[in-house]
Amino acid sequence: MPKTLFRQGHFVLFFLLFLLSHSNTDARPNFNIDSLAFKPIGGTEGCWGYVDSATNKEYALICANTRLEIWDVTKPESTRLVQSVPATGKDLKQVRPYLNYAYAVNQQDSALQIIDLTDPENAYTLANYATQSNHGGAHTVHIDGHYAYLGMNGNSPYSWRVIDISDPYQLQQRSQYMTSQPSAGYMQSHDSYVKGDTAYIAFLSSGFSIVDISNKYIPRKIADVIYPNAFTHNCWPTEDGRYLFTTDELSGGHLRVWDIRGPTNPVQVAEWMPPGIASIIHNVQVKGNYAYISYYADGVVILDIEDPTQPIEVGHYDTAPQAGPSGGYAGCWDFFPFFPSGTLLASNYSSPPGMWLLRFNGAKAGQIKGRVVNFLTGDPVPDVSIRMLGTPRQSKSDSSGNFLVRTDSGTFRLEFSSADFIPETLTVAGRLNDTTDLGTIELKPVSLLPATPADFSFQPEQGGNITLAWRRPPDTNLAGFRIYRTAPGDTASFALFDSAGPGESTYVDTGSVPGERFFYRIAAVNSSGFTSFLSPQVGGMRFVFGPKLLLVDRTAYCTPYLKRYFFAPDSFYNFHARMLRRFDFDTLVLDDCTVRFAISPAFVARYPYIVLHSSEFYTPLAHDNASFLSFFTDYLKAGGKLLVEAQWTPLQPNPVLLCAYNSVLLPNATAEIWDTVRSAFGFDCLYYPLVHILNNSTVQQGFAGAQSKRPAYPHLTVDSARVDYFAPTTGGFTRYPYPTLPNVGYLIGRDSAENLYAFNSLLGNSDEKHGKAVAKKHIGPNGGGFVWFDFPLYYMKEDSTKKAFHQALADLGVPETFPKGDFDRDGVRTIEDVTYLINWIFLGEPFPIIFDASETDLNCDGQSSPADLVRLLLNVFPGQPLPCN
Repeated sequence: MPKTLFRQGHFVLFFLLFLLSHSNTDARPNFNIDSLAFKPIGGTEGCWGYVDSATNKEYALICANTRLEIWDVTKPESTRLVQSVPATGKDLKQVRPYLNYAYAVNQQDSALQIIDLTDPENAYTLANYATQSNHGGAHTVHIDGHYAYLGMNGNSPYSWRVIDISDPYQLQQRSQYMTSQPSAGYMQSHDSYVKGDTAYIAFLSSGFSIVDISNKYIPRKIADVIYPNAFTHNCWPTEDGRYLFTTDELSGGHLRVWDIRGPTNPVQVAEWMPPGIASIIHNVQVKGNYAYISYYADGVVILDIEDPTQPIEVGHYDTAPQAGPSGGYAGCWDFFPFFPSGTLLASNYSSPPGMWLLRFNGAKAGQIKGRVVNFLTGDPVPDVSIRMLGTPRQSKSDSSGNFLVRTDSGTFRLEFSSADFIPETLTVAGRLNDTTDLGTIELKPVSLLPATPADFSFQPEQGGNITLAWRRPPDTNLAGFRIYRTAPGDTASFALFDSAGPGESTYVDTGSVPGERFFYRIAAVNSSGFTSFLSPQVGGMRFVFGPKLLLVDRTAYCTPYLKRYFFAPDSFYNFHARMLRRFDFDTLVLDDCTVRFAISPAFVARYPYIVLHSSEFYTPLAHDNASFLSFFTDYLKAGGKLLVEAQWTPLQPNPVLLCAYNSVLLPNATAEIWDTVRSAFGFDCLYYPLVHILNNSTVQQGFAGAQSKRPAYPHLTVDSARVDYFAPTTGGFTRYPYPTLPNVGYLIGRDSAENLYAFNSLLGNSDEKHGKAVAKKHIGPNGGGFVWFDFPLYYMKEDSTKKAFHQALADLGVPETFPKGDFDRDGVRTIEDVTYLINWIFLGEPFPIIFDASETDLNCDGQSSPADLVRLLLNVFPGQPLPCN
């Protein structure tokens, strides 16, 4: 196994999160929150509430881009607009009241617009304050005491500002603060919350800061906190100041909970996101034991945070039904929960834009409690991890074994685990506003279990059976083994399949359905009835294959000067292995250049196709033995088929299979060899239009030699176009016309339409006549024959040569055995193949068993990238087909 970038379990988690973040799930149902009213308002952004101390009336302050709208919401059923105050700058973003004033921020030109609310129905702009920024504006405002705190996102310089507002006519900047954390993204102050002498500031890609502002003129860093994928949009602490909530305003961003009891080193202790939805979170506010969240397209969310480490959703309302749950920045922008009446105010940016008035029924999180004890002794078991599977919720048992898990409504699986005990999983029902008592949970010590069988392995057999093997554990009281198997095609759900006796170490799963894939796990059982932990899973596909291809290789031993191509990166054998990596093939390596067995019908039935390079024949017969030549002639006579890759050279290395005979190269060739080939091919002569660029005398000598053996054989034909091409460099050629003889096979015809395959793919410095792979096929009366490729590799790019090979095999009816993306060649794409692809893309580690980088391009865009990993994940798990092959 190669090094792995991640463990397989992490791949599954990554994949599930990927699916959740890219799903098109329908909008979630509303619960525990009712709508009281909705008012459409164009350009809506931030909102806040204001209570008139003289009348106790409740007013909604709505930032509507070009104006601040003031609505009387004392009676939600009769809400009315009472005033609209024009913005003094551009893009009115957010508003906060202080005393009888509203301080609204404009993104440009007027950072703080001070509005007199003494009479809300006649409110007016009292004064303006511009910051020392490029646009004089600000993005957010928070007020505590007689200070306003500005987030400068979008207004350089981007530091956080402290403004004294004790005199609304004479605002004074007292100080500013900038995080020390570096960032590759947005390092700008965005939003903040101040509680007493401590400020919590969101700095987007630079995380958040906790700052001591006891001296308003000199803010002092307590902590600058950055974390992976940070985009901290706002912060809000619990009322006791022990925990801090932050939001990350990006797709997949969510609520995080930080323990800030040690303020110099905040620690994340929890997180929350809507189940199965990729909505973007915006703001969070805290009131008592509840967190109120504006969640854009998911609407508004209320969490019970009585235990901040276990936030539980107790209310939801979709304020953006037109957007859908993954609607980007459409939906709820701001959420105000502080009206004395309990009315909730929410502002919608879009889908539709406007103001919502809502009512929450006060639901609380449910509780699941119990006590964990030792099965053997009855003693309490402390520090047991209790996890609610499928959620981030978890808890621990205390010193008395007691535990408490907070929950919403539904059915859940609780897993109890401790290092010295067997994990226990229970299915329980949880309900909001209710407590479920599980009573006593007994955990069995691990010492009761037999050891898990080791070295569990999977071996597919040729006929379709699957052999499982394992090493028996050393336990003396074994009662047997239980074998678990998935359903065909499944990779995760195991069910008891069969059993084996205590003395067994192998098991055969019989079957003959080709392509079935299974995964297996095994456990040992002892005489007390306890079952060991399950082994790691193994698995793959049933191999019910037909005949194989045979790749013949002797170039590395008999013809070392042909071990490498001019343009290919490696040997003939390695190249052909890459060509055939999707096919089931064996290799015949002739390290002493001798074939030591005879052709038989059984051999041809097993290997009906042989793949070789014509250079296997590129030696004088004096260096060969008769067995090598007779091997191929006997193979053809017995009905075998050859896939021969040729190359253009001055002295063509294929005369053994052609009637064009060259006496210089093959002085020992006999007429009987030619007769055998002619009989096997079923025609009189195969013509290969070859140009010898040495000189005409060599050409004539070859023809004369052929005719001296068989005078009836006609001369070798010459492609006149190639004669024209080489004439300037060779001093001229004698043109030989195509003969008009019966029963003659042409390797390259006079008409290109006669060619079986042609792939254009020129390498540099090659001419158009050589930049083409051309193939011809002939199957004789006895079933024997060939597909012959004309010089694909000398001048061809590898991808085009591969296409020619695969096209020829498809034309001959040879099916691919291993699919694209099956990097370990086990017949199926699995999580193992995902592992290999991860390691290739990110670590550059080649996958085993015939490495071919082009196999990793699963979307056919010409490169290996994370996009190919996504394609493979979607294929392995949901079964989406690959987009190309």
